[in-house]
Amino acid sequence: MNPGYQLEVEKIKEDGFLSISPFVISLSIILLSSSLLMLISYNQKTIYGVSRKWNERKIMERIIDFEIKEHIPDSFNDSSCVCNIDEILKQLNEKYDFTFDYISDSGKLDINFIPEGVLTGNEFCNLFSDIDYDRFISLWKSIPLVSSIDVLSDVCPAEKLNDFFYLGNKVNCNFTDYEKFSNALVELGIPENKCSSIIAELFRMKKSKKGIKNEYEFRILFGIYYENVKDFITYKPTININLADEKILKAVFEYLGISRVSETIKKIMLMRMNKELSDIDFELIFDNKNIEFMKCVFAVKPQSFRIKMNGRCNHAEIVFVDEGDGYICSGGVYWK
Repeated sequence: MNPGYQLEVEKIKEDGFLSISPFVISLSIILLSSSLLMLISYNQKTIYGVSRKWNERKIMERIIDFEIKEHIPDSFNDSSCVCNIDEILKQLNEKYDFTFDYISDSGKLDINFIPEGVLTGNEFCNLFSDIDYDRFISLWKSIPLVSSIDVLSDVCPAEKLNDFFYLGNKVNCNFTDYEKFSNALVELGIPENKCSSIIAELFRMKKSKKGIKNEYEFRILFGIYYENVKDFITYKPTININLADEKILKAVFEYLGISRVSETIKKIMLMRMNKELSDIDFELIFDNKNIEFMKCVFAVKPQSFRIKMNGRCNHAEIVFVDEGDGYICSGGVYWK
């Protein structure tokens, strides 16, 4: 090859490299700078987002402590509890840039301890006629303690289950499935012979249209095992007659042998249109022989309820539980 030609080629390569290198370096600097700016911008947004979320939560915590926990329990001092809560939450919605909602499952049935006779009665059989109801009952009986409604969603849509059932906080010993209740007592450390006597007494009282009505009778029923059960079992009614669906009322009334079921439900619905029912209204609704036991099954106020508070970055649920002397926030505050 011609030496002159070789030198020319090498010169061209060298000149090309020298001309490209500044361009590559400049491009790399631009890309690096852009990436650095994007990273700084992202970090600033992240820091701003965290700060905004933190500041909002502090405001929400103050509202929960000084508005919700202070005033909501007082709204249950009279029979128009839900009306009072609605008014309080309306004022809070107008006062603050948050939304507040009242949530209670007390008009539904405890999925774990609903009497099997209610589930197998005509009303629920008709309500769930679109599914394999025998399979549903079989699955329900096979599970000692349902931890989530979704456990049963393989045989019945969760949305439908949530319309009628919930996971209860405490089981009402006056209205329960005796087999599941007995198994629960054993799990709580009560000997089987004592469990049998407890179940027999509850069955006798139900048959005679009576029930465990106060703390003294509750302690007598469980005797030395009172401490074992007091946090899990109650004598207080758990179905709120002011919130219960007509279908639930019908299923329970039929199970308990209430006469003139349709007439009784119609009377309840008409009364609920004008006001919330109180204890004294039971005398206008039920026959004299049923009043006492109905007060052991149906409540006029919820055993527990939640206040849902929504912000832009935070969501909180405040759980109130009736501890006997009134509602307190013993259920805690759950943040999302």
